[in-house]
Amino acid sequence: MNNQKVKILIVEDEILIAQDIANRLTAINYQIVGIAASAKRALELITKNNDIDIMLIDIILKGDIDGIELAKIINDKYQIPFIFLTSHADISLVERAKKVHPYAYILKPFNNRQVSIA
Repeated sequence: MNNQKVKILIVEDEILIAQDIANRLTAINYQIVGIAASAKRALELITKNNDIDIMLIDIILKGDIDGIELAKIINDKYQIPFIFLTSHADISLVERAKKVHPYAYILKPFNNRQVSIA
C-alpha cells in the first residue's frame, strides 16, 4: 500500500493566511511543497516540483496575474488540479472562476473540516 503524502502548493498573497493553511494541512498529514505569494512565484515552484498533487489558489492575488489567470495557465501547461480559496463570493468573479474548472471552492475564513473535505 502506498502511503505517500499528498503534495500541495499554496498560492496565497496574505502570508499569515498561507501559513495557517499550511499548518492545518500539515497537521492532517499533507505535505506542503511551497507557499507562493504571487502567480509568478507559483509558476517558478511548479517548474521546480514536478510532483505537485494539488494546488490551493487564492482568486485575488497581488501582481499582474490573478488566481483565475494562473488557473488557466495551469490547465493549459501543467494539468494540476486546484481548489480556489476566496473571501470574495462576488457573482461575476465566481462566474469567471467557473470557466477554469476548479475542483472546489473554499470560502475564507474556513475551518479544518472544510479544508480537509475539499
